[in-house]
Formats: sequence, structure tokens, C-alpha cells
Amino acid sequence: DQFIAMPPADGKYGAPPTVEDQQATAKESRSQTARIAVRAIRHHALMSNDWFGMVDSAEKLARLASYDQWSQDSAVKLADVKGRTGGDTLWDQEQAEDAVRTLVEEAKLSLCVRLLAELKTRAVHDHAQRAVLLQQAQEATGWPKEQIEKLLLNFEESMGFVLFRAFRHVEALQLTDQVELMTHCASVLQHAARSPGVRSSSRLQETMVLHYFSSLCVHLEKCNTGQVLSVIFDSQFLLHLAGHLTRNVRQLPADTLQDVLVGWASLCSNEDFQTRGEELFAPPATQQEVLGAMSEVDEQVIKPVLEQSPDLRPEIRPLLDWLARLRRKKR
Repeated sequence: DQFIAMPPADGKYGAPPTVEDQQATAKESRSQTARIAVRAIRHHALMSNDWFGMVDSAEKLARLASYDQWSQDSAVKLADVKGRTGGDTLWDQEQAEDAVRTLVEEAKLSLCVRLLAELKTRAVHDHAQRAVLLQQAQEATGWPKEQIEKLLLNFEESMGFVLFRAFRHVEALQLTDQVELMTHCASVLQHAARSPGVRSSSRLQETMVLHYFSSLCVHLEKCNTGQVLSVIFDSQFLLHLAGHLTRNVRQLPADTLQDVLVGWASLCSNEDFQTRGEELFAPPATQQEVLGAMSEVDEQVIKPVLEQSPDLRPEIRPLLDWLARLRRKKR
């Protein structure tokens, strides 16, 4: 007799995949994509063929991070994502952040900061060196200058956004060289002071470092507090921050302005910061220069932000109180 295969009693033989099956398959695919992309992130000579090969990996990680942001329906405000303020950890969230989690597991966060810092210092801020590197890259690859510049832009935007997502988590910050991160933030704002104007994309470092700074300040007590504060004071970061915000208040996204003010307020509430407050006036800045910059950021940035978002006032109260003390000093 001809054998006829019978379906199992549960009726699932040959059944199409369920929604849960499809979700599990998609999740595994994202995890695998993240692992491959993260393991491709290495320290290669800037703008070499191997370095350009990393751009695709950075873009894949950025797409994964964008998907995670969308799927969480997350806001920019620091308190809104689980795992950042004492709730679920990065590994326990309902929605896994594959790009961020894999960067943490592979210990690549400090390397990513280093790669971004090198790009900005050598290929963006230093115009003479940028020209040399562009010429060398054109000769090595045969690509037109415009294509190379587009790849540089893509790397900065992609890696910058991935780090923005990562540093919302205290676990990621704790596994990052925080001094190197804060030094990078200071370098970007110092150069911005010499070359005013935020470039068109909100994912470039002139905007992203404001979020990095905010995340560091919110989690400062769980980080290397003394070392981070030393960079803030030694680089006169707050002076540059005030100037950057004042010059670019109309160009910076509203969420960025709110986020950096929340972070700054967290810094002002830190006891170590309060103890070392006089370091704010260390040379070469004069007391008059610092107080003037803080007065301008108060009038031109903070007050307009609060007019648009009055509910933010309780969150940034420590910053408002700190500025009030500075105004009394000015008298």
C-alpha cells in the first residue's frame, strides 16, 4: 500500500510560522548583523582602505540603533529609557538594543570614541591635514573627492548616533574611558568656538557631544567623578558650552537643548562639583568672562527653553540655583 504521511495530532505539521516565530527570526537576524558589524570595528589607519571598510559597519549599527529607538518609542529625556536610572539593565529590557549591547559585550565603546576623536581632530578640524589625507585617499582608492567626503560624513553621523544611544545607559558609560570621552567633548566645542555654526545634520558631533556630556553628568556619581570633573574644569568646558549654546540656540534641536540643560543641572547638584566651584574661574578665563557667558546662556537659551517647556523647570532647578549664585557673585 502507498504510505500517506499524516499530520501530527496537534495540527502544526507544515503550518506557517507564527508571529512569534517571525519575531524570533528577525531578532536573531538583528543580533547576528550587530555581531558582524561590531567585530569589524577596529583601529585602522585613518582614511585607509580598511578604515573605509568600517563605514558600512557603522551604518549598519546606526540603522539597528534607529530601529531600537523607534521600537521603544523613546524620548530624548534621560529618565524615559529602562536601564538608565536603576530599573532594568541593558540586558533585561523588553526591547533588546542589539547594537548597543553588542558594543558593550565586545568592549568596543572606547575604541569608537577614539575613532571619532581621531576623525574630528585630523580630518575635520585640521584643514591642512584633511587636504593631505584626502589626496592620499584619492590616490589609494581611485575614488573622487566627493565620494570620500561623503564616507567621512556617514561615519561621523553613524558612529556618533550609535554612541548617543549607548551612553543613555550607565553600564555603557562605566565600560568607556570617561576621561577620553569628556576630552573629546571638550575638543569638539573648543573647535566650534573657533569655527562658529552648527553644521546641518543634528547627528554630527557638534550636536552629539552635548548629549554625551549630559549622560555623563546624569550618571556622574557612578562614574570616575573626580577625573571627569578635572577635564571639565581644565578644558573650561562650561565656558565653551555656554558659548556654543548661545551661538546656536536657533539651530540646535529642542530635545538637544532640553537634554543638555538636564545634564548640566545634574552636574550642578553634584557635591564634588560644588566643592570645586572656584576652579571655574581658573586662568586663562577671567571671572568677568565666565560670569558674562553664563548670564548670556541664561537669558538667550535657558529662559526661552523654559517658556516653551515650563514643566522642565523642576528638573533643572539645580542649574537655575547655581546661575543665581553666580549672579550674586557678579554684583
